Parts: sequence; structure tokens; C-alpha cells
Amino acid sequence: MNISSVYLILPCHNRRETTQIFLSDFLAQSCKRLHLIAIDDGSKDDTSRTIQAMLPNATILLGTGKWWWSGSLQNGLKHLQSQAIEDEDVVVFMNDDSRIPPDFIGDGVKTLTLFPDSLIQATIRCSDTKEVVDRGYIFEKESLSFRPVRQDEAPNCLTTNGLFARWGDLKRIGGFRPNLLPHYFSDYEFTFRAGTRGLKLIVCSELELTWQRKTTGYRQIDANNSWEFWK
Repeated sequence: MNISSVYLILPCHNRRETTQIFLSDFLAQSCKRLHLIAIDDGSKDDTSRTIQAMLPNATILLGTGKWWWSGSLQNGLKHLQSQAIEDEDVVVFMNDDSRIPPDFIGDGVKTLTLFPDSLIQATIRCSDTKEVVDRGYIFEKESLSFRPVRQDEAPNCLTTNGLFARWGDLKRIGGFRPNLLPHYFSDYEFTFRAGTRGLKLIVCSELELTWQRKTTGYRQIDANNSWEFWK
């Protein structure tokens, strides 16, 4: 498969040093067909200036401070749509508090080419403990809860950290829904919807990143019914 371009969408907000460390990993990538789309959602710590200084050719989208995670990703997708990119081009979603080895993007793109109609997520290890903390999740409709996959179990939702997708497949899914889920669980809803539209959800055990677990926030939900869940 001939892939002309790879686009990495990177939301960031008020943690310039963390973003700067990720940009160092980005610059070290062996994949050279790579363009950064950084979404700075209202940072007040010169994050955008740091990005521009390190990567003058990067695209920087300035948010309002109210885009949050899914709004930032959605605006990244809107930008790509305005560029009329090819369906076989690859889009990568990343957290800026992750660390990636030099071949990470190239290996992820190669893996994606082996699996048509699929989303590929990296295996995620905690940067402190080195334990695997994310191999995908299961959304259980009966209990309205999420749980990690068990051994040899296929996930039905994924995170958007280290997630690889073809542009044509992203168009099949549709965009994120920031008005409904502006931040937490937006990635799970998006990828769960991908599964309902015929895409396979795959976590690659040979593709790994490390992630600063302590820099994230609330990842648990309790609800007695569907209305409470969506609220």
C-alpha cells in the first residue's frame, strides 16, 4: 500500500515542558512522511511558541480553552478535511505526555497496512512502573461500565493515545462529539462507534509507548441507568 502522508494530531494545554519532551521524540522519528498538527487549546505558558520554534513547519491550531480533548481532536479532523487529504493517508492520535521510540510511527503505519478496515492502538506501559496499563477495553452495556480486556479477548473500544487510522476509515466513523462528551470517554465512544460501523479494533503487542499515568485524570464512571451514564 502506498501511503503518501502521515499526520499526527497532538492536543496540548498548559504543560509546555511535557509537550517539549514529546516533540523531541517526534523529531527523532525515522518516518519522514510525517506532519504535526498541534492543537493548543488556550495555553498561557508559551506552548505554541515552543512548538513553532522546534517545528517551524508544524500546523498549530489555537483553541479557545474550552475545546477539551474531543473538541481538540475534532478540530484537528476538520483541518485535515479542509486539506482534502487522500483516503489512504494515515492519521495518528497522541497524548503529549507519552514517550515513543524512534521507529514508533513507522512501525505503526506498517502494522496498519497489514490490516484493512481497522484501527490500530499501541500497547501502553506506565512510565513509572513499566507495567502494561492499556491493551484495550470492553464496554459492557448491561452494567454501563468499562473494564480492561482479559487475556485473548478482543476490545470493543480503544483509547486515542497511540491510535493509527486511515483517513478514509475515519470518514466512515464520523467525527468526535464534543457537545456530548467533551473530554473523558470521548475516545471510547468514538472507537466503539467505529466497531459498530465495521472496523476492527486491534491493539498491537509489538507496538509500545510509555505514558505518564499521573498526568491524566478521572477514568471511572458509576451509573444506575443510561441517562445517568450520559449525564
